[in-house]
Amino acid sequence: MNWYASEPREGGGLALAYDIGDGRIDAPAVHVNVNAAKAFDAEGFFAHVGRPEAAALYHDFVKRLPQGWHVWYFGVHPGRPGAPVRVDCFVDKDLKHTYAVNPARLEDDFQNIGFAVEGTAVCRVGAEVAASSFDMELQFDILSDETLGQTVGISAQFPLAPASVARQLWEPGGEAAQLMEFAMELHSADTRWQHISDIMFSKAVQNGTVSQALYCIPMFAKFRVRANKFLDTKIYLQAGQMSW
Repeated sequence: MNWYASEPREGGGLALAYDIGDGRIDAPAVHVNVNAAKAFDAEGFFAHVGRPEAAALYHDFVKRLPQGWHVWYFGVHPGRPGAPVRVDCFVDKDLKHTYAVNPARLEDDFQNIGFAVEGTAVCRVGAEVAASSFDMELQFDILSDETLGQTVGISAQFPLAPASVARQLWEPGGEAAQLMEFAMELHSADTRWQHISDIMFSKAVQNGTVSQALYCIPMFAKFRVRANKFLDTKIYLQAGQMSW
């Protein structure tokens, strides 16, 4: 926290992520959202989380990124086997369009950064997400031996919108619903996503002279591929408040 307080304000915050799916609470993942900012002190971050050697792994990976990929966040997962360094990149819209019409370009870019693409699963998912209107993110783990982990995350980012607007994406025929139907075709999702509209909400409240909006809406659907196999697709909810 002391380190982050001294960093430039152009990023998107410091995040702690807890994995409670198996009933345990392990050491949280620690991520810093740089949002493509160039000035962040990666050496200082990794030193403060006890992984000073990881700064070199991170910088070597970033040097290999193709033009059109931008780091959204990076961090460490001390509770995961091998305590990998995680890096998430967003893809600019021009390159995203290229991936939609030419998935082989995505495979080439993966190979060039050192991710071994096996079979067609990565390109199949990548082309589907790239063809959508949603923003596209790619997530990798860097291992201590300087190789990349076998699992890649390919995410669609949904717009931050009032619940009434967000629900339309998840109704039959909506674009988010179509994406999840694709996930069901891959056997990486079941029908539970069809109930997600039930938990969406947004509400404007007045707090003295400050107007606020409280909300809970889906923000990401992350497809995961490992060794040409489709893993479970995850939907991430975002709950919070905005003031104006």
